[in-house]
Amino acid sequence: MCAFTPSATYGKHSVPSPGCRLSEVVAVGSIIALELTGTRKTAPLDTLEAMGRDVGDHHARRHFILAAESVLQLNFLRLFGGKAVTSADGPPEAKRGGSIYMSGLKALFQAHTVLFDGCGAAGGLCAWLGGTLALHAGSVANIIDSTFQSSRAGSFGGAIIVEGENTTLTLTNTAFVGNSASKGAGVYAQ
Repeated sequence: MCAFTPSATYGKHSVPSPGCRLSEVVAVGSIIALELTGTRKTAPLDTLEAMGRDVGDHHARRHFILAAESVLQLNFLRLFGGKAVTSADGPPEAKRGGSIYMSGLKALFQAHTVLFDGCGAAGGLCAWLGGTLALHAGSVANIIDSTFQSSRAGSFGGAIIVEGENTTLTLTNTAFVGNSASKGAGVYAQ
């Protein structure tokens, strides 16, 4: 288990080498900033694994939830094992974003050198919408020098779904490898 959870919902923290597993979903609240950095700056990156319980019909085991005016920054990490509800019948928030769900004005996610490495279920879905990342309702994500791989959505956005007015995604030197969805294997914007 990660030593910094569950109390670490703000501040700067290091992920130990070779990595750790979260004990619960980390909810970053309004007007809060959380920064997590791996200790290794090159491959293999330190792994931050999502909590290890089964996903039910109404619950997800993702890494992070971001509220309006919150900030999450990830540096030099591998995210693995995040999974949301994978059926169309699930609650709207529970079926979006296998690893990260963010919603609300000025919710900001920044990633630098992050490997988003899917949910780990061989051939299974990571979420119904946005297999790894779901941006919603005015949230903003800036992703640099990163890779999204092996992420699968049952509907839209194999890796990322972008929904709503004033919702912004900026990708710089970022690759998409082996992601799948019925529409938008890499990114789907609506």
